[in-house]
Amino acid sequence: MDSKKTEVMGNQSGITQIMSKIKGISKVTEIMGNKSENSTTILNTSNVGYVPADLSVGSSIDEYNVVDVIAENTGEATLLLAEKTGKEYVLKIYHRGKNPKQELSALISTIDSDNVIKILGAGNYGDRQYEVLPYYSRGDLINNLPIDYGTIVDVVIPGINNGLNALHEKGIIHR
Repeated sequence: MDSKKTEVMGNQSGITQIMSKIKGISKVTEIMGNKSENSTTILNTSNVGYVPADLSVGSSIDEYNVVDVIAENTGEATLLLAEKTGKEYVLKIYHRGKNPKQELSALISTIDSDNVIKILGAGNYGDRQYEVLPYYSRGDLINNLPIDYGTIVDVVIPGINNGLNALHEKGIIHR
């Protein structure tokens, strides 16, 4: 039996939903509840289509030390908070079979805009590719709700417009 584990973090109802959707499986995956619940459920998960990156807090990738999981089980990658020489970064570890388009990454790296995230580096971790991105401690818009109207009008909308304009100038159309 394969001894690798994948940690999926969520509350108990989320774990129950995940368990109910996985069928016909044979590898063991550990699904953990959130820290306050301190719960763990063991379930089988092979034949699921993909398994998230086999990383945990304390792992190292090219001198980046994994500090926390930011997001797992996204459509294309697992996002990890990592530290290198006292500075925090995001490691975007692509799922097996999901790789960044090299031409697109190269084109994005030529954009000089505060409203388009920089790709600081890239590499391979086993059979997966990863990118190194800046870490923004305040998170994304959803993590900062509610946002007052003035901030939306004066900061958010102009920032989105400027970022999209910078992408469009390079011929990139954001989904």
